[in-house]
Amino acid sequence: MTSEILDKKVIKALNVDTRRDIVKMLSRRPYTASELSKITNKHVTTISQHLGTLEQSGLVHRKESTNKWKYYELSDKGEKLFKTKYYSWVVVLSLSA
Repeated sequence: MTSEILDKKVIKALNVDTRRDIVKMLSRRPYTASELSKITNKHVTTISQHLGTLEQSGLVHRKESTNKWKYYELSDKGEKLFKTKYYSWVVVLSLSA
């Protein structure tokens, strides 16, 4: 089960502090790229690039809303990793990569 979730893309995606911070924030609630930009004090294009990497790894996905904003939230894969007992392994493996 864990090996299906912890593939090379996931470990590579979590090898950057900003992306780990984004995932932690998304584990609490959905955010827009603009909101994440303000919280992390990084340019919105930088955050969008990080979100793209996290999307490609399958950890987050874009949630369309009824207004013009696009929210990002953890995917099922992200939920399994960051809201379960596997979280400590994810941190250890991503830091060691």
